Amino acid sequence: MKSFGELYVSTCSSLSVPVNKGIVAVIEDEHESHELNLRGSGSLQPQLKKLKLSDEDMHPLCSVLSSNSTIFYLNLGFNALSDASMSFIAPVIESNTTLLSLDLSGNDFEETGAHLLCEALETNNTLRELNLRGNKIGEKGNLRLAEVLVNNSSLSVLDVSSTDQTTACVIAYASVLQTNRTITTFSIDRPLEFSKQEEGTIHMASMLEKNHVLKHLSLQFFQMQDFGLSRICHSLCANKTLQTLDLSNNQITRHGCVSIAEMLQHNNTLQKLLLDRNTIEDEGAITLSHALLASSLCGLGVSFNKIFSEGMKAIAELIHVKEKLSFVTIWGNPGICGPHVDFEACKAVAKAIDRSDSVNGFEHIDVQGYVVDGNTLLARVV
Repeated sequence: MKSFGELYVSTCSSLSVPVNKGIVAVIEDEHESHELNLRGSGSLQPQLKKLKLSDEDMHPLCSVLSSNSTIFYLNLGFNALSDASMSFIAPVIESNTTLLSLDLSGNDFEETGAHLLCEALETNNTLRELNLRGNKIGEKGNLRLAEVLVNNSSLSVLDVSSTDQTTACVIAYASVLQTNRTITTFSIDRPLEFSKQEEGTIHMASMLEKNHVLKHLSLQFFQMQDFGLSRICHSLCANKTLQTLDLSNNQITRHGCVSIAEMLQHNNTLQKLLLDRNTIEDEGAITLSHALLASSLCGLGVSFNKIFSEGMKAIAELIHVKEKLSFVTIWGNPGICGPHVDFEACKAVAKAIDRSDSVNGFEHIDVQGYVVDGNTLLARVV
């Protein structure tokens, strides 16, 4: 029996398509793996760092994948794939019953490609993960996908961030998720349209009241303000399933932190809350630090939030006291870096990290302490 690589080369020959040496190199490197990682720009794989797959490459590759039963995870992200490629990818989705994860992020699929994809998804009952982030499928493409989700019972992870989704799309997804029983992870960052009434956020809040399956939700770049956050928090008082909520890159202030604190008194299932790149300042940081002490949260992101000395000291105390806290991001706040750095705040954070890390260990923390001329400073850990 021919190997996957041999089948690819022979198919290229029969179709009179040039063999892509980058694809061959990856196949040979991962010949014992169930993953085929053909991610283009920025790939960690040396053979793909300067290579992007083209629509022409998809014909022979997908011809082989259609009948393949060994590849479970396929990554085609960040290539030069257009709607023409989807005419080859869609049949794979229709016929391949072992493919579990498909990453198409960062390509050039538009409305036509989205419709081809959706037609294939209507007959597929095995694909578990789908990433469309960064493809400009627009309003019609997103609404079509939301329609497919009504009857789809296999997808559990879906990312439609930065797909030119309008408010109508956000509302459609929120409506579908009210009754969907399979999607546990959903990302819909950076919608196109916003309103002062925060319609998208309000519909997502309503969804959280009725959805009992979703565990991870990302609403980055939603232009969410404190009013919208208050509606989300109200819903989370009754929600018993959501574990991770990413509200980074919004317009949340110290007033929104009050809503979060009140919610945490009633919610004991939320484990990670990401508020990076908002504007909660010292008052918000202090409010959150006090609220987290008695909460179920074990992860907090507040990097780049204009938090100065007092707020950072409150967070240091939180890190020191709350033993279950295992994920923290705080870099980018003026209290610990930049021209307004406070040595005492840095020392307090560094000491708290050392103590907590020695007791329980951190899953992730984005700073570490070091000493210069007797003063403790913090460096960013990537």
